[in-house]
Amino acid sequence: MKKCTQQGCPYTPERPDCIEGKADCPHLVEAVDDAKLGQTKVIGGGDSLRADIVAKTFHTGEKLSADEASTVLHENPTSVVLCVGATGSGKTTFLARIGELFREGAMSAWRFAGSLTLCGFERASWRATLVSGAIVPDTRRTDRWENDTFLHLCANAVEGGKWTSRHILISDLSGESFPDAVSSQDFCRSLCSLQRADTLVVFADSKQLVDTVQRHAETDNVIKFLQQVESSVPNARALRVQVVFSRWDYAISVDEHLVNERYCEEFERDLQTRFEGRFEQFDISRVAARPRVGEPTDDIIRQIFSRWMVPLKGHPIDPIGEISHARDFSAYLRP
Repeated sequence: MKKCTQQGCPYTPERPDCIEGKADCPHLVEAVDDAKLGQTKVIGGGDSLRADIVAKTFHTGEKLSADEASTVLHENPTSVVLCVGATGSGKTTFLARIGELFREGAMSAWRFAGSLTLCGFERASWRATLVSGAIVPDTRRTDRWENDTFLHLCANAVEGGKWTSRHILISDLSGESFPDAVSSQDFCRSLCSLQRADTLVVFADSKQLVDTVQRHAETDNVIKFLQQVESSVPNARALRVQVVFSRWDYAISVDEHLVNERYCEEFERDLQTRFEGRFEQFDISRVAARPRVGEPTDDIIRQIFSRWMVPLKGHPIDPIGEISHARDFSAYLRP
């Protein structure tokens, strides 16, 4: 049964008189029986009622809140990754490059299978596109209010001849908040993304490491933050920790690159001496996600992402306990 959406039109199925005199008027639509919309039916006896029409929530495509991320956690086996580092250390650029690799179909064995936060990924890459009008490729910085918000990805891979889907939630701590994380255990304990993380990625900015004035502050902050993690995260030994020497093109594109690389190697050895064996896994990588010259280190970025997607042995990533939408994100702690 059809009705006309134009006000004042006398059309009825019994008397098809169109106000515009058209036989195929575009304003004619299928009518909905309002009586049926209000119908309810009894389930299980008693007074318990349920509406026939169930509301469906659609995501905006922007980063997920902690509550929305919690829903993903209890609906799917999901890995949680937290990226931390000082302002300008390249965290968001690194995540933008992951989105770009999926868009290009170049994420090696992984295939894109969906995302609730496509707008969030697109926003991270926007200033590096021609259509943005930017003269030099850039990346917007993460604001403080974005702490404990999450990018979401679902990816497929072939395992044992079968396709397997994996979900991942990625949080990017604002660089402005990094000094608080370095200095305050209370701040670290308040970050539900840190308390629930399976993988912690700490970005050490190579531009700062090759600066003889700034390098000591950069190395001290990385070390102190990892020490804070040990003190403030229950069962921190279950964490997979990755230290990323980001913006590596700054270390190798100058005349003193051998001296710079030697200093970074010494810092790597110091980190391994201090922290190897104190976490479930501990490794160090060198990355240039959007170098000023040359090509991005895509192979290394793919390797890092693949590690994120592999559950640690004896470290289940399913929600723990009874499922409840009322539970907050940090309730899903690792065992």
